Amino acid sequence: MKSSGEIHGIVDQSALRIREATFSAGVWLTFVVCGSSAVYLAFTWQQPNRIVISLAFGGGALGGAIVGLLPRERIVRSRWREAFFLAWSLLDLALIVLGTVEDGGTRSPLALIFFLPVVFAAMSYPTASVMTVGGVSVAAYLTLAVLVGGAGWGYQALFAVMLACAGVLSAWQARSHDDQRRVLIEVSHADPLTGCLNRRGFEERALAEIGAAARSSAPGAVLLLDVDRLKLVNDRQGHEAGDEMLRWVVRTLQTTVRPTDAIGRLGGDEFAVLFADTRGADAAAISSRVTVALSERAPCSVGLAEFPLDGTSLDELLREADRRLYASRHGRPEYPRMSITVLAPARPTA
Repeated sequence: MKSSGEIHGIVDQSALRIREATFSAGVWLTFVVCGSSAVYLAFTWQQPNRIVISLAFGGGALGGAIVGLLPRERIVRSRWREAFFLAWSLLDLALIVLGTVEDGGTRSPLALIFFLPVVFAAMSYPTASVMTVGGVSVAAYLTLAVLVGGAGWGYQALFAVMLACAGVLSAWQARSHDDQRRVLIEVSHADPLTGCLNRRGFEERALAEIGAAARSSAPGAVLLLDVDRLKLVNDRQGHEAGDEMLRWVVRTLQTTVRPTDAIGRLGGDEFAVLFADTRGADAAAISSRVTVALSERAPCSVGLAEFPLDGTSLDELLREADRRLYASRHGRPEYPRMSITVLAPARPTA
């Protein structure tokens, strides 16, 4: 399941900022619910189980305070983000069920709190999580109605239907948000001419992959390509022919590299390919196939840099790949259909 902060392997920074904001909102909502419940309990203290309910919501407030002290940015950017938020919502539902049971079942005003986790999830959770929270909320209320009761069946049926409607509308809203984010990411991160990633999209994808590789000690590589004869084609055949050549370059790359590799146009006639979780020898072999395939129509100067041997940041890798690209351009004869040897990292001999 793709999280709401990552679509097509690209980290959506605006979505992550929204998650950080809803993190704070969730903490404050917990305090408001627990504080309001405390006021309700104070006005109805003569009724049974007030101490138990007070302890339950006091524990909820303490839990909210603890969550507020957690490193929210680290959690939001973690791969465990959705599991954390979903567990948070489910624990809130458990607290709501406990308070409602102790307050007389479905006739308790505390049952109204069932709606809040559903609405809160719709603010930023991915669709699957919203559906889970909505489904668990309805199931928990129906179980409460059957096993504990409290209100009349007509009231309980209407309440369950309204809760289900809130869940459906929240899931629809979450799905709509997911679709809108996906479209915005594709528009803002795609090159309009060739359809591959633009510089921004490639950099964000590469930063995410490099971060994941650093955490798991996985290898990787970045290949830079510079189309040698684009200016000549533009001058002699016109820019339409040059644009068609660039589109052909991307189509050729897509059929030569693996589906998991990311292709980006960094600008003009410069392209890059990100090889994630790939050893240098394998990346060099794929790069050689790329240069042979492109030499049919668009010979390229190329440079390959390997992670972490040549650098542990995207800037370091791009600088090393660019240095090797420059050597590739100036260290070989200018034959139109000559296949190009990829300049890969030198390997120490035993």
